[in-house]
Amino acid sequence: MGLVNSNGHSMLHKSAQRGKDDVCQWVFANYPFSLKEESGVDLLQQIAPDAEGCCPSDLAGLEGFENLADWLVCEEKRLVIEAFGTNPCACPSWLTNGVADSRQHSANRYGLDGIFEKGAGVKKMCAHIVQVVTEHLVIKK
Repeated sequence: MGLVNSNGHSMLHKSAQRGKDDVCQWVFANYPFSLKEESGVDLLQQIAPDAEGCCPSDLAGLEGFENLADWLVCEEKRLVIEAFGTNPCACPSWLTNGVADSRQHSANRYGLDGIFEKGAGVKKMCAHIVQVVTEHLVIKK
């Protein structure tokens, strides 16, 4: 269940690409965010960009499964906030590098809703982290 093929596709990538919303929902329902050692499935690895830079939400959108793609965007954003909030130092480089890039280039944060293409999923997730962290800092002041 937790394996990723040589192209970077997990079971979530393949399910999203084929429009299998029931399988995608099952993955998130049965494998809430946890360390890989606890469940055998690393959800961050399941939503990571593949060799072409596409996340599961991108693959679903590119294949025309827009409702599934929109749902996956929400789940991907929820998951990375939880992961980043738990231990940002333990997050994979595609996420931490993307967050740094989103902080430097604010244009990467806007206008991505409804766009599903190479790199869009990672930008959406990273922009969401930056937005939540920024809002949290503003509230603390």
